[in-house]
Amino acid sequence: MNQIIQRLSEVETAASSIIEEAGAKKKQMAKDQDARIAAFEKQVHEETQKKISAQQAELEKKIAEELEAQKEELEKQLAHMDRIYEESHSAIARQLLAKIVAQ
Repeated sequence: MNQIIQRLSEVETAASSIIEEAGAKKKQMAKDQDARIAAFEKQVHEETQKKISAQQAELEKKIAEELEAQKEELEKQLAHMDRIYEESHSAIARQLLAKIVAQ
């Protein structure tokens, strides 16, 4: 009977040892998985930041180009208006004076 009890005790000790090892393995696997997840998240974050930076730089370049084009167009329009004024300001003034006098 003592042998049976001793054998059961040995089995129970072995089972406890196996359960402890499994628990330790489980904790280590969870720790490893957390590390892999953190590394993946870091990689995704860095890639996302690079893409955002690239798109932002591209948008800033487009905006600068559009602003430059608008500035050039405005300068052309102002130059055109100056030419019209220089070419016909006397005639416009006479027409205005004639309208004022006619009233």
